[in-house]
Amino acid sequence: MSNSSGAIPVLPLNNMQLHNNIARQTPTTPYKPQLHPNIYERISTAKKAAGLEEDNFYTDEDVVNYSPRGWPNIASQQVYFGNHNSHRGFDPLTHYLLTSYELKLSVIENELDKMNCEDAKEGGEPLWSLPFDREKFITRCRQGVGHLPLQCPGSNLDEVDRATQRENMITAARILLKEYLQLLLLQRDIRRLPRVSRSAHEAHFAMLRRDQGLNDQACAFMRYIDDFRDEISTKKSGYGHETAASNTSDNSSKDHNALVPCETTNEIADSKEDIAKDEARASPEDIC
Repeated sequence: MSNSSGAIPVLPLNNMQLHNNIARQTPTTPYKPQLHPNIYERISTAKKAAGLEEDNFYTDEDVVNYSPRGWPNIASQQVYFGNHNSHRGFDPLTHYLLTSYELKLSVIENELDKMNCEDAKEGGEPLWSLPFDREKFITRCRQGVGHLPLQCPGSNLDEVDRATQRENMITAARILLKEYLQLLLLQRDIRRLPRVSRSAHEAHFAMLRRDQGLNDQACAFMRYIDDFRDEISTKKSGYGHETAASNTSDNSSKDHNALVPCETTNEIADSKEDIAKDEARASPEDIC
């Protein structure tokens, strides 16, 4: 059945609840996907074999029920169950990359400043006229390569005139600076997402190993719990214990024995012990 309200279902707490919820739609025997020309044909064939009604369309629930076990089914569950829609922010790696960009841009910045000072001592013409060959630039733009460095990599630097060297460095700085600023702003937006609650993450981790059959190597990326962010939550700050888990009208007061529509910030309700553990985790702002 399609979720027409736009709200996101909550993943039940255990296998028995999950089985009770979707037993009406899924066959009793494990689903084994067959080769078909497209997703609709595959799902439609499986539903017919299970004695279910034919439909001209397929839904998010169908994708969950009839996705192959493993990564495909994991992705479909993250779409369908809001409290499992969490992903890593890769904060340390992002800052490592940002630092790498900063180092390279700083070197280029200093080299361009050095060239400007040298030109000033030699009369300063490149500083008060076009710092590049206008005709060559227009020709390259007409050829569709005006955005690329003027000289190919590996050329002898002695064979490259000073204006071309400057333009190559400016082009390199532009490319690196654009990538750096995009990553910097993306990191800012990611850090505004709340951390996933510990109970929801533990349930998701256990489901991946138990139901999807992932081995330890495949699950390794999920062990850095503080790096996971709740993509669905509408809150702009705070962490897992500040979402549904700490709300007095959270999901703990709802019946988890059915896949029912719920608020956007869905999570499996935390126990008091889990909330205390989450509160003890230092936030990035506290660390910085």
